[in-house]
Amino acid sequence: MRLRFAFRLYQRRLRQPLRTARDAQISVRSGIWLRLETETELRWAEIAPWPSFGSETFAEAIAFCEAFPAEPDWMDLAAVPATLPTCQFGFGCLREPIRTGLLPTSAVLLPAGAAALRAIAAAAPATTYKWKIGLDWESELELLLQLDRQLPQSAKLRLDANGGLTTAQADRWLQALTAINERQPGRIEWLEQPLDPNQVDGLLKLAQNWPQVPIALDESVSQLPSLQFWQTQSWPGLYILKPAIAGWPQTVLQFCQEHRLPVVVSSMFESPIGWRSVAAIAAQLGRADQAQGLGTTAWFADDWESKTAAALWQHPSNS
Repeated sequence: MRLRFAFRLYQRRLRQPLRTARDAQISVRSGIWLRLETETELRWAEIAPWPSFGSETFAEAIAFCEAFPAEPDWMDLAAVPATLPTCQFGFGCLREPIRTGLLPTSAVLLPAGAAALRAIAAAAPATTYKWKIGLDWESELELLLQLDRQLPQSAKLRLDANGGLTTAQADRWLQALTAINERQPGRIEWLEQPLDPNQVDGLLKLAQNWPQVPIALDESVSQLPSLQFWQTQSWPGLYILKPAIAGWPQTVLQFCQEHRLPVVVSSMFESPIGWRSVAAIAAQLGRADQAQGLGTTAWFADDWESKTAAALWQHPSNS
């Protein structure tokens, strides 16, 4: 029996728009589902581009799928260029599915700005929270103390600037965060991507100057080559890995394991098909005592998490 390949586009609306320092507002998440029929099973995977994080565009991913053979061989599944890292992830999951029965704990992803305070009040208490900053850093600094007071006493807080701060602003943030950690060690788990990924020396200097607040790289390590670069720099902080845009999943997984990188795996608001593969990677790479960045499912108002891949395939739009 020949392999049979098909793809289908989907759209999924968020409960509320997502705002970051890199993306002004995202209300609908779009992606591509992949289906491969083998001699023994149906395999499912996902391509979910995010160009502002260094991936290919949605149009480029669609064009690749349109040109892909309807009856490929196994070598075709391995012939995805490095310029299409989300396509590599999707076709890599078709070629060699990543599965696990474990589901890691996840941090609660808070909305930006003052909406974070309302989200904490409305949600069940959690052990770890992540707050997006870098949109209006002065007002956010003022909100920080309110946020600290409102969080559960034993909870940890991660802050993600998405590369939206200047060096001077990052120093101000790290001064405030250091004061919190001096008062309650470990309260601030890390500051994520304070500077633009191009500011290599600046990021290394921040990590050296502010040892009481770990710094995590995110956009700086969004694809495998940049992950490899920072490993050669002996980066002293953490690596936020987004497998869905990083390239071949098996290669990325092997690299992180071989070099024992301190990795926290993060979702990119994939649908359940892609999210399950990301969660499987998180189960293999993440520390048992550290929440992973998989809390994106709560941002959708639909019931897709309860559906099988086959059921989702029949209803690809929720826009």
